Amino acid sequence: MRIGTVEFGEFVYSGDVDGDYLVRQLIQLDPPFQACYVRVKQQNPPPEGQIDLELQGGGGRMTGQVTSNTTGSEELGECLIGAIEGLTIIEPVETAPWNYTADWSVTFALVRRPGRDN
Repeated sequence: MRIGTVEFGEFVYSGDVDGDYLVRQLIQLDPPFQACYVRVKQQNPPPEGQIDLELQGGGGRMTGQVTSNTTGSEELGECLIGAIEGLTIIEPVETAPWNYTADWSVTFALVRRPGRDN
């Protein structure tokens, strides 16, 4: 059995945003990203690699696009964008509205159990 792992890369942002506060909210994306990976992992061969994202945010929303995808699965990138765009970002009330851009990467890998080849 192969177990898939999802690892968030560095979140590099610019603009009007509390980056640490935002990154803590992005942890919510772990389950949807895992679900995306499980959905496409049945492909042969299963996808592995990194997806680089360019994000724009503000007004409690975030949009994104895939800038690089070494997994070989366009469907995986599209699923990540759907999860990102479905996330509601909560901006602190006491601050000016956020307006930011960010670059982010997500790595997908298979963990192979010793003694098993499938």
